[in-house]
Amino acid sequence: MPTTPPRPSISASMVRDAAMSRRSSLWLWMWENFEIFDEAVKTAGRPNWKALAEMFAGQGLTDSNGSPPSEECARQTWWKVRNTRKRSAKGGPPPTSESTKTAPVMQPTISRPTSTTRPDEELPPETDDNDGRRQFDFEGAQRRQREHFEKMRQLTPKKD
Repeated sequence: MPTTPPRPSISASMVRDAAMSRRSSLWLWMWENFEIFDEAVKTAGRPNWKALAEMFAGQGLTDSNGSPPSEECARQTWWKVRNTRKRSAKGGPPPTSESTKTAPVMQPTISRPTSTTRPDEELPPETDDNDGRRQFDFEGAQRRQREHFEKMRQLTPKKD
């Protein structure tokens, strides 16, 4: 009597991990932190990809070859993540790996210049989310930027 070979015990998480193993740690971080990074990029308008690549490398994120990401790599990786999000919106999110849960979480940093900040000027407020991470108030920053440009327009003499 022929015996049936044993069925392999492959879990769904093993399949997801194998499928996602070709993704770089930079791609995985951008995927997991999509909303925060998307808002930061939109606020910047034209992001400084060189500075971002240096920040990603400093946090230990790498490209698909395991090297620190270049400026162009960071920009193209973001483009790929955005396109994958757009495509997955039609049929649900692509599989996520358990390893994406361990990707480092970075928050935008707020630089507060001391020499140009007037005492009567309000600094950007920060909020705490449920995880205790500080998040930047992008709407307030955009409003303050519009107010600043309006003041500058009023102070700039018009050319005849």
